[in-house]
Amino acid sequence: MIDTDKYTGHTEGPWLLAIWESGERVSADKEKDPTYCYNYEVVDEEDNVIASIEEPGGGLYADSNANLLADAPLLLEEVKRLREYNEALLNWMMNHLDRDEDEIKEMIYE
Repeated sequence: MIDTDKYTGHTEGPWLLAIWESGERVSADKEKDPTYCYNYEVVDEEDNVIASIEEPGGGLYADSNANLLADAPLLLEEVKRLREYNEALLNWMMNHLDRDEDEIKEMIYE
């Protein structure tokens, strides 16, 4: 299980994707030219750089990796939301089925 406490204090979202081509910021949906070296930056709303990926020609995975980095705050919130939901569901099941946690988990995973 991921220890989400280690992310406490991270730069708050939203995080945005900024793409630079030869020193100029370009649109994220611009077709990549393999002769250029693109610099992908994940930035906050004030353009402070959180992470940077530099790959010639846009790289094979650069778009996907940069988008995954930019979505990190959203993914973290979703993990926390789903954990709360799972905990509430487990408590409901234990109360209404009169079973303990181990019995409920055994029922789910058999």
